[in-house]
Amino acid sequence: MRWRWQSTIGRGLLALACSGCGSMDAAPDEFPSAPEYQFGGQTGSLVPGCGVAPLSREGQAVPAGDAIAVVYTSGCPDGSLEELASLSAADATNVGVRLEPLDTAGTFLVRADEMLAGGDYRLALANAEESTLLLSAEAAALPMRLGGLAVTGTDGACPSTLELELELTPEALAYAPLLRLWARIDGGREQLFVDYGALEVEASASSTLFELLRCGGETCLEAGAHVLELRAEIAGEQLQIETARVSFDIDCAAPSAPDSSASDSSASCSMARPQQSGHGMILLMLGLALSALRRPAARFLR
Repeated sequence: MRWRWQSTIGRGLLALACSGCGSMDAAPDEFPSAPEYQFGGQTGSLVPGCGVAPLSREGQAVPAGDAIAVVYTSGCPDGSLEELASLSAADATNVGVRLEPLDTAGTFLVRADEMLAGGDYRLALANAEESTLLLSAEAAALPMRLGGLAVTGTDGACPSTLELELELTPEALAYAPLLRLWARIDGGREQLFVDYGALEVEASASSTLFELLRCGGETCLEAGAHVLELRAEIAGEQLQIETARVSFDIDCAAPSAPDSSASDSSASCSMARPQQSGHGMILLMLGLALSALRRPAARFLR
């Protein structure tokens, strides 16, 4: 009876130890998952630390209404942002505004307390340079479609970059200074591609060009068919804008990826991991299990 009890305990400890090893393999801090493809894009490289979003600063108008511009304030001095921002009309009349926080820290929509007519307005924001903001003469309908997306060129037979063109709908173009884009490849994780008001589009044009890298971060797009999706958001608006999509093929093999064999991501029970937290306990449990299994056999032989 005692032999059966010790055998059961030994087998239980052995199973528990190996299951613990499998769970250690899955721990995100010890064995991070494979790196994801990174798009790059503009994602903040063009936005100021304290000031108006690039398109508004460059003179791109927004439709007449109460949504004026997106401002970035992470580099602004401490204090009440409501007190740091002021808006005035062309005749120097003060216009009441409030700053509505967006879902990115330090990013706000400047919204007037009343519907504004078209014209030039001056925005002073903290220690940033005063900006002239343009409102078109008429209001515009909110966009239901972003536009058409197409591959317009590559840099060779086995490209490292693909050139993409986004042809904006008139409605999306009208709201470009308040627009943010998210990108997704092959149904993967959605990533920020262009931040609010940072789309590179000329005032007289309706399209913009992007470069999509074959290799982003530590991973590359494999040979085969791929789908890129762009989703748009308008600051301060809750609406579903139809996603722009483009399919493309890569005909050549990806460049050699960094050797990932050093990081064992399998669920097997390995004992040769000297610097991993928790494995000392696993070795102890295995020792106890093997000891419990050996003792009854030795007693039986005597």
